[in-house]
Amino acid sequence: MKLIPAALASGRALLARHVLVSGVNFAATIILAWLLTPSQYGIFALTLPPVTAAVLLLDLGLSAALVRETDARMARTARAIFWFEAAAGAVFAVAIQFLAPLWRRAYGLEPGLENVLRLHAFALLALPFRNVAVAHLERAMAFRRVAGLEVAEALSAQAIVLGLAFAGAGPYALAAGPVVRAVIGAVVAPVLAGFSPGAPRLDWSAVRGRLSFGIPFQANAFVNFGRDAALPLVVGAVAGEAAVGYVNWATSVANYPGLLLLNVSRLFYPLFVRARRARASMRPAVETAIAVSVWGVGALCVPLLGLADPLVRLIFAERWFPAIPLFYFLVPINVFLALLVPATAYLNSAGLPHVRLAYALAGGVVLWAGALGTVRKWGMLGYVASNVAMNLVESAMLREVARRLGGLALPWRSLAAAAACALLLLAGVRAAGVEGWAAVIGWGIVGAGAYLLAAGFPRDLRG
Repeated sequence: MKLIPAALASGRALLARHVLVSGVNFAATIILAWLLTPSQYGIFALTLPPVTAAVLLLDLGLSAALVRETDARMARTARAIFWFEAAAGAVFAVAIQFLAPLWRRAYGLEPGLENVLRLHAFALLALPFRNVAVAHLERAMAFRRVAGLEVAEALSAQAIVLGLAFAGAGPYALAAGPVVRAVIGAVVAPVLAGFSPGAPRLDWSAVRGRLSFGIPFQANAFVNFGRDAALPLVVGAVAGEAAVGYVNWATSVANYPGLLLLNVSRLFYPLFVRARRARASMRPAVETAIAVSVWGVGALCVPLLGLADPLVRLIFAERWFPAIPLFYFLVPINVFLALLVPATAYLNSAGLPHVRLAYALAGGVVLWAGALGTVRKWGMLGYVASNVAMNLVESAMLREVARRLGGLALPWRSLAAAAACALLLLAGVRAAGVEGWAAVIGWGIVGAGAYLLAAGFPRDLRG
């Protein structure tokens, strides 16, 4: 089996469906930005730490461990992991219902807003169905089915969120989105994967044997969670819930190139696992994954960074204009992701999640130290600048990957083209005072075209 061509074919299918999902989500983001306030976004963002912690604890990396499972043990292990996650999800969902008032008082929110957190927590009851079924699909590299599932989830969730937002539900509309998405996933994913959990049974021996991989794997997610907590804990405490809303909203818009990468890059981990089983050379696969990721992300980041100011002013309500400077820090982070995501997939496929964990911890220390030292003086800009510094520290992980692979060729041409074209486009837009859709589209075409000429076309995308 030619793994790289097969993976690229899966990636093209996943990319085509991602365009639809991104279009739906971006359209919803535009509408919600006119319907909701930064404070309402901030209230929902404050619900993310407790729910995210519960999501990580109920899975413990067991879904990722399923991708590495042998055919002979797959059925038993999948059922054992499902019932373990189902029990954990129920416990966490109930616990959050009781602890929600403490959360509200900790952030000084108005009485009654604890129900936003309670609503969000109901997603925990449905996630185990989705987690195990999607692990089946990813293990089989059935990404067309995964993409179809995510289209259904996005359409359903955004329809409910927009309906509730129009009805004046405020932060409750945002909290309903993850619940609807989880329920749709719980219903559709097992059908697509042909997975049945069977009768309730806690098979601890089958679960325990997968924790040696799952816990270090999930530890990376816990570190990311701890780093993300700097937003509500530091920015929220110093600058208030509106500042949290600005950063959360700007991140959701500026990270669209990264979301595209993360969606397509999900095939890297099972691809690398299969390559190892086939005893294929890993270095060409990793280099191809990085080159294609950087090239694609760069093509999106150049116009997004250069035209951030006029785009926000044309599309979104005036109350979001204070978030424009954040884009100049957040958009470049997508390029770091394009380098690090394939490298992380390689380390996980090699059973080395602890290597990634060490660099994630170092980056987390930089983020927290930077945020604590700068947010009081520089506000939101201090936090996003610290985020960039964190990614710079994490990029040192590429040296470790190169050592283990016996070398690693990075796509320096694409990286240099992205940096140069984005800065030149930004300078040209500011000098020309670009306004109006015609000018924005024209400058966007110029910027993207210049990048494509400077970066060239990755060899592995041809044919």
